Amino acid sequence: KAQKEFNQVYQKGQAPSKVPQLSLNYPSDPLSVIELIKLTKLAPSGSAATRLIEQGGVEIDQKVARSPKEEVLIDGHQTFIKIGKRSFLSIKWRKRK
Repeated sequence: KAQKEFNQVYQKGQAPSKVPQLSLNYPSDPLSVIELIKLTKLAPSGSAATRLIEQGGVEIDQKVARSPKEEVLIDGHQTFIKIGKRSFLSIKWRKRK
């Protein structure tokens, strides 16, 4: 089982079977890629997040983010983020009350 997981994540570049999840309130205003990365704390700083985005190391719902100011399209109850080759996060969006 561990070998299969290793092959899936490290050799094929796919998401692991268990991805960390974060639950956030659905944003009232559109979010940029940089705001989403800062919100999830997936990068140690805004500069590091900008660098990752500009180098093509950020995928949101399997689409490469090209600009820190690019708006994130939230079209459901879940958003999947991949940072670099091995950092994954699933965001579950809660409706605001």
